[in-house]
Amino acid sequence: MLFPDLSNPDFVEIALLCMLLVYFPFAVYQMYLIIYSMIVTDEKIKAGKRRLERPNNVIVVITTNGMAIDVVEKIIKKIGHYCIASNIFVLKEERDDFEYSCDMITVPSNYTCDNHSRCKMRAMHYGIQVLHEMGYGKETYIVHLDDDSVVDRPYLEYVVTSTRH
Repeated sequence: MLFPDLSNPDFVEIALLCMLLVYFPFAVYQMYLIIYSMIVTDEKIKAGKRRLERPNNVIVVITTNGMAIDVVEKIIKKIGHYCIASNIFVLKEERDDFEYSCDMITVPSNYTCDNHSRCKMRAMHYGIQVLHEMGYGKETYIVHLDDDSVVDRPYLEYVVTSTRH
């Protein structure tokens, strides 16, 4: 007989026992890694995430092309009600003549980047330069939003209280 009788209960038991014995060291090591991760690694992460004594300076910059004015105003109102961000800016193109209900940075139509970025990347590059000229630096966290996105209160609270790296 070239192949063993697979219907024999002894053969099936021996095969299952072999599989168990082969897998057992891996199972023990896997359990060790899980427990180690839960105890040691999580404690290291928690120790590194202490709340700051002085909160971070957070500003929100909403970049828009001027096509969704009512949406941008709703975003400004919603984020303003959080009372978390120290300032809200709308970064807009020169052709957008709407006066938003927050501080505005207008990108000149003739502005070009060194790397020839276009559209919103061009506007964001200009906005960062203007913010630096206004005195915002490394100590300021900038939450960049598109004109069709919004962040919730817990996210902004996390940004304000997270540890600097």
